Amino acid sequence: LVANDADLAALGEHRFGAGIGSIDMVYITASTGVGAGVIVGEKLLHGKLSLAEAGHTIIDFVGMRTFEELGSGTALQRLAGDEGPNVTAKAHEGDPEAIRQIREVAYALGVGALNLAHIFSPELIVIGGGLSRASDIVLEPIRQVLREEGGSFPASQVRVVKAMNGDDAGLKGAVAYWIDRRNLGKQQ
Repeated sequence: LVANDADLAALGEHRFGAGIGSIDMVYITASTGVGAGVIVGEKLLHGKLSLAEAGHTIIDFVGMRTFEELGSGTALQRLAGDEGPNVTAKAHEGDPEAIRQIREVAYALGVGALNLAHIFSPELIVIGGGLSRASDIVLEPIRQVLREEGGSFPASQVRVVKAMNGDDAGLKGAVAYWIDRRNLGKQQ
């Protein structure tokens, strides 16, 4: 079997991590790029190939820049002139410039998350990938965008949490995907 990494990570977090017990969930991975996986009715949702190319959606109409261009680890590296883990370490040490840089990228993640919340109306958004290692420095701006820009729509009520499985989310999701496909074959 072959599946998209963000889809598998979404499935892994849903079954074995931060998404346990949720019915509708969006997983956003923000590392080198941005991808997403969507769980609807406790099932992984895919289009013809996957839904993981959410990073290519436009969030800056004036500059025609994408979710990925503005909200990824690559965006943070470009903004800070340093690798993401170094910027995150500085932010955790209290460096105000590193915190500002992470928040700027996190704001873009929030805009993308808001769009996904409006489209899928999940109860939960799980943030994974390298940028999630910045914890609340990255999560709080995302929550703020949802609260302030979600309007009367339930997007303002969506919970945003950090992924629990780290780099193993995709691996755990692959196991769940294989089990689901095997069981589907037995039902037919």
